[in-house]
Amino acid sequence: MAVEKKHPRSQPLTLDVPRPLLEKLRSRRGRGASVSAFVRAAIETFDYDTLPDRAPQAKRQISFRLTPAARALLGKVSRKKGIPVSGLVRLALENSLKPAPAKASAKVAKPTPAKTAKAAPAKGAKAAAARKKAGGRRS
Repeated sequence: MAVEKKHPRSQPLTLDVPRPLLEKLRSRRGRGASVSAFVRAAIETFDYDTLPDRAPQAKRQISFRLTPAARALLGKVSRKKGIPVSGLVRLALENSLKPAPAKASAKVAKPTPAKTAKAAPAKGAKAAAARKKAGGRRS
């Protein structure tokens, strides 16, 4: 004959929370309530009907290869910024797929190049200059 338990054993859940929320939870814990008790009460009293419906986003997994250097860079940035590697890849993809910014309509003055030797005049210009020196006569 098996003994029936009145309360099934609870399973621990882990959740990332922003620091301000964590500090509020800790301040409530000082009033004698455990974090678990506070979370349970919040879940029981929350009005889920007030949540707006979210359209499900179609998601697909993609596979790709990275060089060891790229993988190491992502790991380093991930640890430094506290963002998962998958989040960094997603941000990089979103950034690279943004449309290019529109060019400014105002013309920007280009710097003038340094003076260089003048180019030789065209053949017709040489002949005209020679005629001018000769007094305008054609031979």
